[in-house]
Amino acid sequence: MSNSIITEAARYAGTRILGLRIAALCLLLLAALVVSTIAVPSPDILIRQAGFLVLAIVTFRLWDDLADLTYDRLHHPQRVLVTAESLLPFVVAVLAGLSSLAWLLRDDSHRLAVLLLLSLLLALLYHSPPGRSAARPFRAGLLLAKYPVFLILAGSLSFRLWASGLVVYAILAAFEWHDDRSLRGAAKFQFIGGVTAGVVIATAFHYSSGVLS
Repeated sequence: MSNSIITEAARYAGTRILGLRIAALCLLLLAALVVSTIAVPSPDILIRQAGFLVLAIVTFRLWDDLADLTYDRLHHPQRVLVTAESLLPFVVAVLAGLSSLAWLLRDDSHRLAVLLLLSLLLALLYHSPPGRSAARPFRAGLLLAKYPVFLILAGSLSFRLWASGLVVYAILAAFEWHDDRSLRGAAKFQFIGGVTAGVVIATAFHYSSGVLS
């Protein structure tokens, strides 16, 4: 059983984590943090920020995939989570990742509250009846909001960070639109609606910090 779990975890990492897209996403978010500061952060700060971002991206990517199993069983039956003997180790991994992120933010009550609120909103979107019934293009646009929020959690709060987050959001939305044909055509207004709602949510997180006031 343990060998099977390790094998499935390795296969999942190889197909869903250790790829150019995730690497590019990590670099994009780290670059946004760097340009949002007046002075270039020291190497030790960059390493800590990069580590936090990688942990956040991996944790929430796995949560995304677990929440998307119904869709993947129909459209991506070859994916590891669809064929896994047990999903429990992956669920435990998500909980461990969220707990680790919370522990890293334990000395900053505001950022910890942001993480908890983000997790609550995603839990409602993923697992509540209204969230599950939302149109997939709308959900796709809305879910991208988590990446600007990651910047709030990892960076120094400022107007520049908020602006960098919106640029990141625009880049990711454009890539998602180009990469996923199902988002184009009749569903484009649903996707745009999701992105718009995500911008409002990300801005609200910043506003709650007094950044834009």
